Amino acid sequence: MMSESVLSSMPPSPPPRNFWRRWLDHRALAAAVFIILLSVTYAAWHNAQEEATQQLQSEFNDRSSDAKNRIEQRMMVYQHVLRSIAGLFNASQSVNRDEFRTYVAELKMEQSYPGIQGIGFSPVVLAADKDQHIAATRSEGFPAYTIRPEGKRDIYTPAIYIEPFTGRNLSTFGYDMYSEPVRRAALEQARDSGEAAVSGKVTLVQETDETPQAGFLMYQAVYKNGLPHDTVADRRADIIGWVYIPFRMDDLMAGTLSDHSAQIDTEIFDGPEISFETVMYDSDKVMQGGGKGASVFQNIQRLELGGRTWTVTTNSLPSLEARIDKRKQRFVAVAGSGISVILALLVLLLAGGRERALQAARMMRTISVELIESEKKLRAIFEGSNDAIILLTDKSFFDCNRRTLEMFGLDNKHEFITFHPSDFSPAFQPDGQDSFTEMNERIAATIDHGPNCFEWIFRRKSGEEFPVEVLLSSFDHGNKKVIQATVRDITERKKAEHDLLNMNATLESSVERRTHELNMAKQQAEAANKAKSEFLSNMSHELRTPMHAILNYSAMGIKKLAANDEETPLKKYLNNIRISGNRLLSLLNNLLDLSKLEAGKMEIKIQSNDLHQAMSHALMELDSLIAEKQLQVQVSGTDITAAHMTPYDKGLMVQVFINILSNAIKFSPQGGQVGIEYVQTNSSLICSITNQGVGIPEDELEAIFKPFIQSSATKTGAGGTGLGLSICRHIIDAHNGKIWAQNRPDGDGVTFLVLIPTERSVRTGT
Repeated sequence: MMSESVLSSMPPSPPPRNFWRRWLDHRALAAAVFIILLSVTYAAWHNAQEEATQQLQSEFNDRSSDAKNRIEQRMMVYQHVLRSIAGLFNASQSVNRDEFRTYVAELKMEQSYPGIQGIGFSPVVLAADKDQHIAATRSEGFPAYTIRPEGKRDIYTPAIYIEPFTGRNLSTFGYDMYSEPVRRAALEQARDSGEAAVSGKVTLVQETDETPQAGFLMYQAVYKNGLPHDTVADRRADIIGWVYIPFRMDDLMAGTLSDHSAQIDTEIFDGPEISFETVMYDSDKVMQGGGKGASVFQNIQRLELGGRTWTVTTNSLPSLEARIDKRKQRFVAVAGSGISVILALLVLLLAGGRERALQAARMMRTISVELIESEKKLRAIFEGSNDAIILLTDKSFFDCNRRTLEMFGLDNKHEFITFHPSDFSPAFQPDGQDSFTEMNERIAATIDHGPNCFEWIFRRKSGEEFPVEVLLSSFDHGNKKVIQATVRDITERKKAEHDLLNMNATLESSVERRTHELNMAKQQAEAANKAKSEFLSNMSHELRTPMHAILNYSAMGIKKLAANDEETPLKKYLNNIRISGNRLLSLLNNLLDLSKLEAGKMEIKIQSNDLHQAMSHALMELDSLIAEKQLQVQVSGTDITAAHMTPYDKGLMVQVFINILSNAIKFSPQGGQVGIEYVQTNSSLICSITNQGVGIPEDELEAIFKPFIQSSATKTGAGGTGLGLSICRHIIDAHNGKIWAQNRPDGDGVTFLVLIPTERSVRTGT
């Protein structure tokens, strides 16, 4: 037996082999548990990330659809505006510049229709009518007016009305939109279809900025009143012009998508192609064009507007992407990692005794409470949404939020989940589709092809029907597909659209009523004018008979006293009677001619004559007056030796030239000059007579052709009735011609111009 000293000096015995094996097994098991739980945590974290992204994806899709719908609805409003303006033309025989301005002003564009650059009208002007059109527009007070661009074309469509007629819009006056291919294509489409048409991308004539905006125009054709335009051939034959609206894209979208630009980038392209050449609008001025990878969320939609396709792309901006809720992801990552560590430690330390097990249980309970709290927060978001959120399979409902019960008038979820989605719909939708069949098809399409947004009619438990906008999306839950339906009540939006349509109908009714009143007033005025003309004609006839007697008696008295060279008072009185009588007889003759012309009783004999021959007769009758003032008469222009053959009434045309030449002689200075010039065009002959008088104020150039009106610059009080030029205007109008006056550029004298068509044409009834 060894002694105790020997035993104490020996090395200690190694631990039993079973102890080390158990210790290693515990560590391996703990490591395996940790790896498995960490894998489960990663899967849960990834699912939380996808769920958060999907929620923001749903909001982004809503915003993208809303942007497209806003653009579409805004353009529909502008189509209604164009139709109402076309209705103004269709309800009237003619619409002058003041009526057009008044009507557009009543629309209150800046308040009611933001984004409109202006509203205009362009008539169809044939090549043969171009000069007459320019002259007529200049006579309205626009002496510099012409059709731009220059050049010969079969037809022209100059912009003659544009309101407001200020600022940028002034540059469009006279611009021929038919001369530019993109605008022309839209004009022809509007003409042939009878519907509003949208042009392709253009730079508007109004653009004067250093960085011009892209633009486009919307056209609505206007046809002749009372004629059919049911076919394309009818519409091409009966077109008289177009009403149109020019748009600057940045200005238009600023009033349409202003509240979207902070979180999504909206880009609009002309046509299906996405390129720098077709881009019309970019809210952040950095074009992505639907490119993948630039943004977290992208969407591409097609929009059909007035026969034109727009491509609308939306891309999320960092301000929206930053709203992805990462709290749940962090919670899952932290909680899962913690649970993994804890459970691994529990396995490792399981042999550590009851106290450590109880401590671990308490930790697990705390974590469970946190998980429950997180679930409550998510549930609060679900229940607090302003939209109805419904979860369903392809067969039935299984969950919904509180807003769903309020929207459909239900008491509890148990009642709700007993229904099929089609049970809350009327038997048929407004488009005639069976609600049950169509809803099942939309659910199937969502499962197969992804999110589906559409409008629908639902019915509450009380039976009341109401419109909604539905967004269907699907996700996997276990081994089955779950549909999430987000339902938004759009009753107020539909009411606003209905009110807008009613307002337009009321406006059209007001236009028709006002047009009827104007027609009645016009008829009354014409009747009064005819009665006045007949009265003047009758009175002139009645007064001329005694006037001839007075002139004859005065002539006889002067003849009897002629043998006596002495100037007696009686001889002076008789001579004064003769002079005054001749002036009064001239006035009566003018009144008679004017009344005949206004009443349509003047007989006009149209024959093909040499116009210069009529001028020669007039000069011959006025030869003594020309010689008395020692005036020189110079004829120039078209070769006067050639026969200026044109259809006219020779006697009446001589009367016109005598009236104009008499004024030229009267107001030309002693020893001055009277110029006569002929200009031959394709469809007319223009004769101008120029004097060296004092000129006429610009605002009186049109008024002098009205009865009893004389220029303030030429009134002398020594004769003149103010009827001569009025008679000339009536005679020339009866020949379907034109007469007007304009001051010479140097301010020395006035030029009177007479235009006579070279084709045989005269007004019916004269």
